[in-house]
Amino acid sequence: MSAPHSVRTAAGLWLTAVALGAAETAIAVSGLLISGEASAGDLAGSVGVRMAIFAAAVYLALALRRGKNWARLTLTATLGVFGTISLVIGPVQYFLAGGTLSAALSSAGAADLAMGASRVLHLAAVLGAVTLMFQRSANDYFAGNSGDGRSRTPGESRAAADTTPAQAVIAGLASTSTARRPAGSGPNSSDPSAS
Repeated sequence: MSAPHSVRTAAGLWLTAVALGAAETAIAVSGLLISGEASAGDLAGSVGVRMAIFAAAVYLALALRRGKNWARLTLTATLGVFGTISLVIGPVQYFLAGGTLSAALSSAGAADLAMGASRVLHLAAVLGAVTLMFQRSANDYFAGNSGDGRSRTPGESRAAADTTPAQAVIAGLASTSTARRPAGSGPNSSDPSAS
């Protein structure tokens, strides 16, 4: 089963978010190096951590496209929740402290404007990806790729597909014995001795 449009687009948006995150890292690192606030050695550790996160996000986006539900859940819980918080916490703190948009824009340099534009696009990509990953077509796709070795039809429940052969036999026997029972032979029949 090939990935539906919603999943392919979500994976593309996650890759876009990674690229924007890398651009934001480059802008921030360049600014710190140019201003002399930090040296390359000072920044190496945090840049390394970010590169590892970016690599993991790319891996998860590709697994998402292949229908791995664990990748969808991991992306949602990590980058969808904590990534979104990390993108908005700075601006939220700024506005809560009394900052205004006009003051921020009037004092912004080219790097600040580039960072702001990237952050807006980054946030839009993350929110769009999370939304698309849980569309009906995506849910059906992930249900069909649950790892049980077969594809389910759209709308077929996982519980129905997860029935073991033993459970199927027992269910079949139960329905057969119910079908063979003569009318009026059950405990709810009109037979007075049944009560």
